[in-house]
Amino acid sequence: MRNPEAVAGLAALGIRNSGEITVADVLGSRLVADPLHLLDCCLVSDGGGAVVIAAADVARDCRTTAVWITGSGEAVGYPGTGRDITTSAAALSGPPAFAEAGVRPEDVDIAMIYDSFTITVLTLLEDLGFAKKGEGGPYVEGGRLRFDRPGAPALNTDGGGLSSNHPGMRGIFLLIEAARQLRGQSTSQVEAPAPPSPMATAGCSAPATPPPPSFSRGADVTETPTRPLPALTEPDTAEFWRACGEHRLTYGTGPGGDVVFFPRRTDGGQVHESAGRGAIYTFTVVRRHGHPYFRSRTPYVVAYVDLDEGFRMLAEVDAEPDAVHVGMRVEVGWEDHDETAIPVFRPVRTLGT
Repeated sequence: MRNPEAVAGLAALGIRNSGEITVADVLGSRLVADPLHLLDCCLVSDGGGAVVIAAADVARDCRTTAVWITGSGEAVGYPGTGRDITTSAAALSGPPAFAEAGVRPEDVDIAMIYDSFTITVLTLLEDLGFAKKGEGGPYVEGGRLRFDRPGAPALNTDGGGLSSNHPGMRGIFLLIEAARQLRGQSTSQVEAPAPPSPMATAGCSAPATPPPPSFSRGADVTETPTRPLPALTEPDTAEFWRACGEHRLTYGTGPGGDVVFFPRRTDGGQVHESAGRGAIYTFTVVRRHGHPYFRSRTPYVVAYVDLDEGFRMLAEVDAEPDAVHVGMRVEVGWEDHDETAIPVFRPVRTLGT
């Protein structure tokens, strides 16, 4: 509500009740999944953003003020049904990031924390060391994380996913708002934040999505740590993984014929088999990982692949990172295990087609 352009945009869309949200508002909203109420859950919106990462000599010549990356950490965690959801991958990614930057949690002036739900914020604040485990609630009491109150890091000063936007890839907005803060351009500006201060973390828990598979290039798989495998007891994904064990890549359509995002259940719909061919929509090269198995396989490529049938899935592309590009045609292959197989995409030319 401190961004006049955003307020005007909401009014133009006919959005009502867009004022400040109180604790009473949250507790009075309808229950979604005990104990989470509607306003404990992030927005669902459209949106987009971008950041440009440049070498130091390039950044110094830019017309806008550069914001320097002083430390980073990366880890992936996949909690599933019945597993502990009170600890996130930030417990692994936080320590190396703080160590590389040479700071501690108490040195941080602004914190951009992924907030899919209110519980996500508490979990990440604890895992990153801002509060002891189990003490996140008392830590945030009294509005101490507001941008205009000293004594703790200002949290998600753009409003976060809970109050600003969440188009599906919320993490980009954490980086954008951190850069705005350090440039003095935020609509909820913290007075003279001292770099290195922003801590951005995207600790998304996605029990319905498998970990990105990894494959060695010339290394003996038996020499690496054990690969974590999907649980065939997960109700949302068991049917998909059983089909993978038969080297069948499946997807669903809903009752109206619309494609269901991989690999969710298709209650009232139908399951179809994909030919396994598609094109890379976007990709990243994983160079650091907290899990011993995946760390032993770095660098490797993880990509979103647009399958020809109209669905998109996340998987590894088994190719040298420098050879991968957006739009590359790929075809599924399989890494076999006892009860299932992991789909991995390879450039079509490597399969002799």
